[in-house]
Amino acid sequence: MAGLRDYLDQLTESVISPVWSRVMAASWVARAALLAIIVLAGSIAKYPATAQGTWSEADVFSRLILWGAEPLPVRHSLYDTIARNQARLVQTIQSDLLPAKLDNVRGTPWSTAQAIFGLGGEHVDTNIVVPFIRNNGSPLCGRACWAEIPNSPDTEPCIVVSGWVMAALAQLGIAATPEELDFLLSHQNRNDGWWATFLGTSDSESLASTYSTAWAILGLAEQKRRKLIPPDRMPAVDQSIILGANWLVQHMSSPARWKNYPNLAAGTESESISGVALHALHVSNVLATDNLDQQWLDRLPRRQVLVSDGEKNYVELHTANRVYFDHWVQIKLPWLLIATLDAFHRGDVWQQSRALHWIEGEMNDPSVATAYSVDDGWWRAELLRSLNSALAASQPSRT
Repeated sequence: MAGLRDYLDQLTESVISPVWSRVMAASWVARAALLAIIVLAGSIAKYPATAQGTWSEADVFSRLILWGAEPLPVRHSLYDTIARNQARLVQTIQSDLLPAKLDNVRGTPWSTAQAIFGLGGEHVDTNIVVPFIRNNGSPLCGRACWAEIPNSPDTEPCIVVSGWVMAALAQLGIAATPEELDFLLSHQNRNDGWWATFLGTSDSESLASTYSTAWAILGLAEQKRRKLIPPDRMPAVDQSIILGANWLVQHMSSPARWKNYPNLAAGTESESISGVALHALHVSNVLATDNLDQQWLDRLPRRQVLVSDGEKNYVELHTANRVYFDHWVQIKLPWLLIATLDAFHRGDVWQQSRALHWIEGEMNDPSVATAYSVDDGWWRAELLRSLNSALAASQPSRT
């Protein structure tokens, strides 16, 4: 045993001594670099997950430095993955707009508008979807507005649906009718600029809705962007958009975040609605958003957001005559992603690096790849819109 120990000592001495001599003869810079390599190797061995995350962040940062931030330099493999997932969603959502699906009880003007908006107006048969939407308008406003569930005696017209429909029609290059335009404009609070959730809650400032206000702005702004507003109505539309945008900025609950009902004690802060609100401010293009964009990038989630992650609202909206119920579910990921893409180019290189790292992590999640197979057309359509935005803002990096 002693002989073996002596042999190992001699072997170690013969291997280590020359190396150690060279290390000690090297400059202090070389010795510091070697120490850093040893520490890094030890860290990787002990904390592989942390090391992988650090390497991924360094990779994103280097791509931004080398190739710039516009367009987003996403990895080749991820760009292809997003494109494949987008193509699957397009096929699925196209099928949601077939007559057999629309005539089913699950087909509504709201979900149809979401599908059109998600598709960006492409792959849509206007001879099918436009009559379906307009024939199912609420009789309470001469078919110029919509309820969540059409032709139901218990459902009140939802102002937010008018915003969705106007935005969807704009994707198709179709102008809102004068009556549809008048409905949206006439139910805005002209003093403060907000819209309510339901037709019957339009008179109470405490029931001002961030979601409805953002979507009313989006509907009007999308119609305006595509030059579908008659010239004689443009001043009223411009004033309406400016009032709504100012109300949003003045009613944030915290930096770059909004509650669903800012003036209501039961109102809760929503990441999804906040994303819609920021996107509405970008599309309306009437106020500077630089500070908001930087605040948004600073507050990106530090957790994985799955495709199915939602925010469930159940808010009672009391008026003198009745109680209304907001029971909608807001899906987070699409609007977090869209708002992040909107804000991206107002951030500094560190904010952009973290944002791109977050975007790539979300887009690479398996839940995105399987979303096309889930039988919930309304949120699949919102996800498709976000993937379209990601592809439009990106190109494969040259690394």
